[in-house]
Amino acid sequence: FGPIGMHGSLYGNYAIQNADLILALGVRFSDRIIGNPDEFAPRAQIVHVDIDPAEIGKNVRADLPIVGSVSSVVQGLLKAAIPMDTSAWLKELTEFRSGHPLNPEKLDDSGQISPQWLVAMAGRIFPDNTILATDVGQNQMWSAQFFGFPRGRSLLSSGGLGTMGFGLPAAIGAAIGEAPWGSNSKTPRPVLMISGDGGFQMNLQELATIRRYHLPVKMLVMDNAYLGMVRQWQELLYDSRYSGTLMDDNPSFAALAEVMGIPGRTIRRPDEVEAVLMELESSDGPMLVHAHVAGGANVLPMVPVGKALGQAVEKIS
Repeated sequence: FGPIGMHGSLYGNYAIQNADLILALGVRFSDRIIGNPDEFAPRAQIVHVDIDPAEIGKNVRADLPIVGSVSSVVQGLLKAAIPMDTSAWLKELTEFRSGHPLNPEKLDDSGQISPQWLVAMAGRIFPDNTILATDVGQNQMWSAQFFGFPRGRSLLSSGGLGTMGFGLPAAIGAAIGEAPWGSNSKTPRPVLMISGDGGFQMNLQELATIRRYHLPVKMLVMDNAYLGMVRQWQELLYDSRYSGTLMDDNPSFAALAEVMGIPGRTIRRPDEVEAVLMELESSDGPMLVHAHVAGGANVLPMVPVGKALGQAVEKIS
């Protein structure tokens, strides 16, 4: 049922808040996941499994703590498992998801390209085995919500560390790891970076590294002319008192890529999106797409700090 927590889906958070049993395997229950710890999963018995005993019960209560490797514990659980009828619960979850879907609109209320829809389009166009490296901020959350990951070990993200500038170096590392050099005869997986305009500018000099080593990194820079996640918090939590978040004088990232010897394209209209993303996906070498998206778009739903997972904000008026 998708991601849970601060920017999790409504149906993912509903599942957590209404479950009667949670089997937590090797998770640390970070603050971005649990919301208000006193109101996290109020109906559930929590079985917390971790190889490090210090993690168990650190952030949320553990009704049954189990110290051990996930593989050995799961093998033991499978031997002791008793069949149960969960059809009614799964039906409840499925119906809730149907009533609260994550469906990106093509255009934002401003009439500009919706960044959520842009990410979803990239997810449909790129193959299922794509390695996606994200930067930090709204682009990171939209990637988690809308790109789609039918295959595991496909997402590189700095997670809650919030390391802006992470996306481009991570994509470079993935491309090097996939390069068929030396005795490596495997077919390389495509590597796509999705970044915002703020994070991308922190390490954009590494375009020279991509060119120097002929790395086939595909880059999608979403330019909303803001430090978007900070602007969103200022809008929601600080009565729209904006400070230090406007970036309406960004350079042409496509032109910068061209200067570095990498093909660059610019998207300004929604009717350009599909063709340019298909060109990006099919390019033999590196390529950068600079996409201008709606500046006021927000990552929703959002659980404000200190609130329970069931108290998500669905719309900012």
